Formats: sequence, structure tokens, C-alpha cells
Amino acid sequence: MASPTTWRPYASREEWADVSPVGANEPVDGPARISYTAEYEDALNYLRAVLLRNECSRRALDLTADVIRLNAAFYTAWQHRRACLTALEADIAPELALTLAMAERSSKNYQIWHHRRWALELLGASHARDELALTARLLQPDAKNYHVWSHRQWVLGTFGAAVGWGGEAPFVEGLLQEDVRNNSAWNHRWFVLTRRGRGAGSAAVAAPVPTAASGSGSSGDSSACASGDVGAHVDVGAHVPLPELESELHAALRHLARAYRNESAWSYARALLKAGAAGAAASVAGTGAGTAAAASAVAAAPPPASPLYPYAIGPGVPPCLLTPFAAAVQLAREAAEPGCNALANEAAADLLVGQALQGAAGAAAAAPSSPSSPAPAAALARAERLLRACCDADPIREAFWRWRADSVRALAAAGTAGADSSASAPPAP
Repeated sequence: MASPTTWRPYASREEWADVSPVGANEPVDGPARISYTAEYEDALNYLRAVLLRNECSRRALDLTADVIRLNAAFYTAWQHRRACLTALEADIAPELALTLAMAERSSKNYQIWHHRRWALELLGASHARDELALTARLLQPDAKNYHVWSHRQWVLGTFGAAVGWGGEAPFVEGLLQEDVRNNSAWNHRWFVLTRRGRGAGSAAVAAPVPTAASGSGSSGDSSACASGDVGAHVDVGAHVPLPELESELHAALRHLARAYRNESAWSYARALLKAGAAGAAASVAGTGAGTAAAASAVAAAPPPASPLYPYAIGPGVPPCLLTPFAAAVQLAREAAEPGCNALANEAAADLLVGQALQGAAGAAAAAPSSPSSPAPAAALARAERLLRACCDADPIREAFWRWRADSVRALAAAGTAGADSSASAPPAP
């Protein structure tokens, strides 16, 4: 591979004498002609010739290195480099040094990380621990670098059984102590919680798991998680023991108390509640006790199916999760007074809707409502007021909060439980 200071035109190199360069098929006087450097245009012309010949030789491999050095985002050059390495049965280990040097200069490059993963898959788990150290180092100047986080999660998902997951919890906790609003660290915390111990390379590791962010309706996400679909969190709830969910919730609430307007902490906590409710419902459904168990599973579903308001919190959530979360919501609202914390108001409203839905379900079953819970109609009216207050507190999303409040009103008009299939939710903003 030629360095910038030793570059010579390929036409002057003896090893390329038998190759005719292929130029770009674009008009010389075109209106938007790309201004390549002479070195890059020369290398690119010879790469085109190599590709047309489908040549996978040592000189072609060196040529790809030149092109990649000049343009590390040129995915065709990377792809042909892999073809050359495979055809030549070349040593793959030097590719780690190549990609490392490039990642240190430009870590936000998909092609670099893709090529590195290809090499690591061939080299095996022996390099996995070094990869975790590398990503930790690259995250120091930019703790929210998506490419580096993605690579760390790929290493864990691929080689987790060999490298171990034990260092991930303290690693993430340290980052959150530095910056509690590091949404990337929150996402990784959820990844570790839901993927750890599932076996490297298994379908469980590769399969998508609901993200922590989808635990809250505030993003307007239309995914199964945000819509309250039971199946979205059943796998998480069944995989993660309830005591671990409880421990995670208390940790999340401690971080939440540091910054009550941090949406990442709210989303993470709400996802834990949904996972706990889904796990409880799955546990009941798995007892196999016939219609009684099935009825209990439906009653424990998180939350009762309501197309008019899928964001409710409460029904089916184990008390060890629901009680501390509700207390944190109250503290967050008090901390905002005399103003309004829209995220805390949203959570309080969703708790009230959950109480209303549960109260309506109890009334339908001729069971008395909890004396500590407001009547369904009163709970919904209060929830609507809380959401309308968010319009002033968060004017950028005024239309969204108005829609959420209108959804609560539509739920009340449909008879609380929202079972009337003829009723429709207000149009989304």
C-alpha cells in the first residue's frame, strides 16, 4: 500500500503495466463534476479495471488498501478487499490493525466496523476482550457514539459466553454517574438486562427485544411495546427474574431523582414495569389451570387492551414495582411545583388511567374497587387535566399532549373500559 508521501501514478508501476485504467463515465463539462484528487482518481480508475476483471490478487488487495486510505467510506472497495483476502487465504489478523487505525481517525464509519466484525468472526473469541477495551476507550471522547456502542453490543451478542457480561453493569453505571442523560448508556443497560445469559450466537441474542425507550408512550411510537401489546414484553419478563427487575427499578429511580426531566430514565423505568406485568401474565398463563388461569392471565395483561389509550400503567404490574414507581412520580411532580414536569404528569396520568381500567374491570366482574383508588370517571377526568397541563409545560409538543388528553376523554366517553369497538381514538397530530 502506498503512503501519501510515496504515491506514484499506477501507470508508472511495472506491476500494473498490463492493466488499462477505466475512468468515470461522466461528462468533462458536467454541471456537478466531482473534484477528486489526482491520487484518488488514479486509484479509482484502476479499481474499476480490477472489478471489471474480477481480479482477486495481491496487487488488487494492495489497491483496495490505497482506495480505502483515501476514502474509508467506499463500501465497494471494502467488499472487494474481503473477496481478495478470501481468495488468497490471507492472514486476517492484520485487518484488525488496519481498521483500528481508521476507527481512531474516523469512528463514525459503518464500513470500518462492518469489516472489523467480518474479521473478528473469522478470528474467533480470542480478541473479544480487547474489543470491549477498545470500545470503552473510544467512548471516552464521545460517550454517545452510536457506531462504537453498536460494535460493543455485537461483541457481547456474538462472544458473550466467552468474554462474560460481568463488567457491563459497572461499566454502564459509571457512565450514568458521569452523565445521567446519556441515552446510549441507558439503552445499553436495557440490552445487558435483556440479553445477558442467553448464549452467544443463539436466536435469543439475535432476536429483537423491545427497547427501553418503547416503554413510554411519550415518543409517539406505534410499536407493539408502546401499544401495550402483551407479547412485546413477555419474553423480557419471563427471562429476567422479578427481584432483578425490582433492583433495576430502584437503581433507575435513584438516577431519576438526580434529573426528573430526564426522559431516558422515565422510559427505562416504564419498560421495567411492562416487563414485570408481562412476566406475571406469562407466569399465570403457564400454570395450565384451565379457564380460571386463562381469566387471571387476561386480568393481569399489561394493560387491558384499549385501542383508545394504550399507554396505561398499573394493571398487572407487581406491587413491588408499581408502588415505588408511583411514589417517584409524586416526588417528581412535587419537585416541579409550582411549575409542571410534563414527563411526571404523563406518568401520573397513565397511572390514573390504569387505575380506571382496573376499576372498570373489577366492576364488570362484580368485584369492589380498591378504596384507595379513585372512581374510574374521576380518575380519567384527573388524568385528562394532567395531560392538558403538559401543553403549557411542553409547548413544542402541544399538539401531542392535546391528542393524548383527547384520547383519555374518548376513553371516558366509550365507557371507561374502551371496549366499544365502534368508538375511535382522535386522529394523531
